Amino acid sequence: MLALWLNWQGDWAQRLLWIAVAAAMVVALVEEVRGYHKDAIVMTRNFYGSLRVVESVRGGGNTRTLYHGTVQHGAQYLDPAGAASRPPTSARFRRGLVLRFCCAGPKRVGIIGSRGHSGAYGKPGDSFHFYEINPQVIDLAKSHFTFLGDSKATIDIAPGDARLSLERETVPSMTSSSPTPFRATPSRCIF
Repeated sequence: MLALWLNWQGDWAQRLLWIAVAAAMVVALVEEVRGYHKDAIVMTRNFYGSLRVVESVRGGGNTRTLYHGTVQHGAQYLDPAGAASRPPTSARFRRGLVLRFCCAGPKRVGIIGSRGHSGAYGKPGDSFHFYEINPQVIDLAKSHFTFLGDSKATIDIAPGDARLSLERETVPSMTSSSPTPFRATPSRCIF
């Protein structure tokens, strides 16, 4: 608009050009905002940024996806009844492979920053401890995704800074009866 005002003294062709450019910018802005809100079922914001949950059709099925700003943090396929019917979709595919195949027997797993999708890999006897600093992510994971509720593992969530939570936690050592800080061992994994 400033350029339009500064160049208003030019000829009519130049004025029309600047008016067209300004109008195109307004249209692009409106479309960008519409696209951001399209299919959003929840939009929320706090100190940690903006979060939105979007429902859409992808890969032949309905999906529910969590976005932090414009960054996608994975999706969950939904069946018609709204329950999880397929494994999680995520950029963290390797994490799922590790959780599925890493060790025999019950696993004790600590996961830093998650909407709970890794809980889908839990088996009976496993213990998954999630560390999440953003309380709104915890609320959205519980209310709009079923990974935590459907997990066969025992699920615990520690709200707050994972570094401080891990520093406060103690677990029995593998070789001694005195408590020691949480350490990753073959049966204890931190992601």
